[in-house]
Amino acid sequence: MSTSDDITSERFAKVRAVYQEAVRLPPNEQDAYISSACTDDHIVATYVRELLAQGESDDAAVDAMVAGVASELQNRLDDTAAPVNIGPYHMLNVLGRGGMGQVWLAQRADGHFDQKVAIKLVDRRRATAELISRFRTERQILAGLDHPNIARLFDGGETEDGIPYLVMEYVDGIAVDQYCDQQQLSIRERLLLFLEICKAVEYAHRNLVVHRDIKASNILVTADGTPKLLDFGIAKLTDAQRARDLELHLTTDIGDVMTPATASPEQLGGKPVTTATDVYALGHLLYRLLTDAMPYDVDETDRFSLPRAILDQDAAKPSAVAISPESAQARATTAEQLSRQLAGDLDAIVLKALRKTPTDRYAAPRELAEDVERHLAHHPVRARGEAFGYVTQRFLSRHRRALAAAGAVVVMTTSLVAFYTAQLATERDRARTEARQSEEVATFLTDLFEATYPDESRGAETTAREMLDRGAERVGADLDSEPEVQVSLMMVIAIAYAKLGLYEPSIDMLDNAIAQRTRYGLAEDADLGTTLHTLGTVHSIEARYDQAKPLLEQALGVRLRVHGARHENTIYTQRELFAIADETANYDEARALLDTIEAAARDIRSESPLVLADVLISRGYLLTKLDELDGAIDALTSSIEIRQSVSGSDHPQTLLAQHALAEALTRAGRREEAEVTLRELLEAQRRVLPADHPQIANAAGSLANVLKYQGLPEEALPLQQEALEILRNAHGDADHPDVSTALNNVGNLLADLRDLDGALALLTDSLEMTRRLYGDDHPEIATRFSNIAAIHADRNDFSQALAMYEQVLQKDIAALGEDHQYVHQDRLSIGVMYRLLGQIDTAEKTIRQALEDTRRVSGEAHPQTFNAMRELGVLLQEQGRCEEAMPLLEEAHAGLEAAYPGNPWQVAVASGYLGACEALTDATSGEKRMREAYERLVEVRGAEDRMTRAVGKLFEKPL
Repeated sequence: MSTSDDITSERFAKVRAVYQEAVRLPPNEQDAYISSACTDDHIVATYVRELLAQGESDDAAVDAMVAGVASELQNRLDDTAAPVNIGPYHMLNVLGRGGMGQVWLAQRADGHFDQKVAIKLVDRRRATAELISRFRTERQILAGLDHPNIARLFDGGETEDGIPYLVMEYVDGIAVDQYCDQQQLSIRERLLLFLEICKAVEYAHRNLVVHRDIKASNILVTADGTPKLLDFGIAKLTDAQRARDLELHLTTDIGDVMTPATASPEQLGGKPVTTATDVYALGHLLYRLLTDAMPYDVDETDRFSLPRAILDQDAAKPSAVAISPESAQARATTAEQLSRQLAGDLDAIVLKALRKTPTDRYAAPRELAEDVERHLAHHPVRARGEAFGYVTQRFLSRHRRALAAAGAVVVMTTSLVAFYTAQLATERDRARTEARQSEEVATFLTDLFEATYPDESRGAETTAREMLDRGAERVGADLDSEPEVQVSLMMVIAIAYAKLGLYEPSIDMLDNAIAQRTRYGLAEDADLGTTLHTLGTVHSIEARYDQAKPLLEQALGVRLRVHGARHENTIYTQRELFAIADETANYDEARALLDTIEAAARDIRSESPLVLADVLISRGYLLTKLDELDGAIDALTSSIEIRQSVSGSDHPQTLLAQHALAEALTRAGRREEAEVTLRELLEAQRRVLPADHPQIANAAGSLANVLKYQGLPEEALPLQQEALEILRNAHGDADHPDVSTALNNVGNLLADLRDLDGALALLTDSLEMTRRLYGDDHPEIATRFSNIAAIHADRNDFSQALAMYEQVLQKDIAALGEDHQYVHQDRLSIGVMYRLLGQIDTAEKTIRQALEDTRRVSGEAHPQTFNAMRELGVLLQEQGRCEEAMPLLEEAHAGLEAAYPGNPWQVAVASGYLGACEALTDATSGEKRMREAYERLVEVRGAEDRMTRAVGKLFEKPL
């Protein structure tokens, strides 16, 4: 039998074996399995997928299919014959083939480097002069390109028989569309990946190279998420002089050497190819990544109909194509939600890139990328024009809720708006002589809009959104001759948007107000201070602290000049600056600012008591974060008392203070009190706030956390998922601290429910978002590290978990000091990892220190104290020291039963080890306790969990 036959026989067996395994798997798991099973043989993977597509299961039919595949493999192998070695490289196997020839995986064989490369080799049977010329062009083009997202050229030359070859970077990855689906990347994540691809193409264009064949299969993504652009085989130089200098063609009639499904209209029509051709291909790629569909209603394999569709049909809006549930799931959403995400900006961006005429598209990949970045940042995209009110409409569509007011109210509101518009027109005509009347109109409209605020309406359904939308359109169009009235009404509308949680329309209106003030040269008065303060505050809410801080500092300067230091407006601006210092972990600066504004607030308490109430909320938040819980609870209780006496129990600010108090009670271990407070709070918020208001999300998330710690993850999960959905909608696709926290919280609940893969994915997303927001030194980074470390521990990777916990400890000490509750928890986790790694002396010393510190700072009755007792008792029992372990385990068990009702794992572990010690004197009672603990752990953590197995092993010891 020949060598070729041996190879065919080997591959025949592999195709059959991989197919038989893959066919047993669910369809959504097959592709990942094939990729992992065929990492070094893409041909086998290709034919296994073809077998699956034919869908046979009968053994005889499968045998016939595999035999047919073997025959095709033999033909393919004959057609891709190559030297055993090329230069210092040993050829391993074919990775793929194209119009020029094959790409081989090769290994450097001279002993100098252990390196795998991809070698592109011209097909001997097709080695025409024109093909060899184009191959050499690719080599020269790649030699001039050095970009992290373009596969690098290492070397090149010719074989002994004159066949040219390229030695290139071996990209161990998968096609970008497959990668996105396998990783279930969200639309935002896909857009961020697409931006990296745009950078690579823009770089090629700057180097006067047009790729001409951008498609998913020519972009591989590595395991770390880096996209690599491949295959410049039909690329062309756009600079005639450079082409002549390199003795290359400027352009070539590429004929059929293109991909029909992704070819641009000018390529199909034989017209000049420019950088706009690559823009079209990028638009086609983006369409595929967003929808998993074709832009045109045609079968992409139909060679007759496809060109006509590309030349004649208008591309369908991405939001309008039929999205399958599987495609939506691959984008971490539902079909309905995906359609909403694509509607508007993304529709416009993709369709602009796909326009038939090159000059109607984006001029360059850079411009396409800039519009994608604008969409991600919630700025108006150029593809949709710059009409006033566009961003407002975009945000309203995401926040729309049913308006239940009777039809008569709608008619009345519309009539009022028309009436006030007519009044404004009259006032405009007489403005120079009757300015006072214009101010009265502004006041009248202010009263009208204030009736829609949650503070005033207390949950009553109104037409606030409709009124704001009409007001936004009319104030910009009708009041140019009344700048003071115009700016005043812009402020009213902006504040109304912000109070309804519609932050981006608020920012747009405030930006317009400041621009109008500058345009008309209005004075630096109290209104300017309010405008700057409001704009800075809304940016701060959206976590854009670099934009918020200078605006607030400018507002503070204006307010100090206009009002002085002892004025509520000045205090509120300083309070927003405090909030930025607090969020960015500048706690010394935050405490100093808070001391200053609390002193000022107490000075004006008699005339402005609510200012002090709001400052005390800030005090409570800071002290809770710094683990000064008694002071936090006192400050928040005082704030609630002031608010209730002045504003009532249902006022949103009263509810905000109650939420802060519940958080402090939770941290203090007073979880039953916190649960009662949060349930009352959430009920009140659902009554007085819009259903999608961020405050509802925060309260739902806090209640879920309390339920989690009481061993009720199933009840907690829907609340936490609701919180995440509201916050994502409120902040769009932008990074935001609240979204990061919600991702973290849902991840922790999935871990409790033993979905470790799902948990790790969300926790990793949360970590990366937190890094983008704050960098690596913020305390929240330590929190994310800690939760991910717990996943590693649950997977029995104790060394990795230990390394992460040690990083967490150092980060928490640096940010919070030695005597913070989190630092003590970190030490306890480190001690447990040492125990699991068998370093018993170090483990005991570390756990004892954690117990001592927790007792001293958090108190004897804190749940964390009982957790530390349990872990020390577990260590001692495992060392046969039950006399020392027994009292610790008894106290821990009693305390944890009170702290964690429902017998969650914390209680069950303590009970199991207590039973092991008890069995030494009472075998029956001890064994019963151990068995009950084991059964409970199987129920809540699963039979394969490390804690469940540890308690199960206690049965193996003599009783």
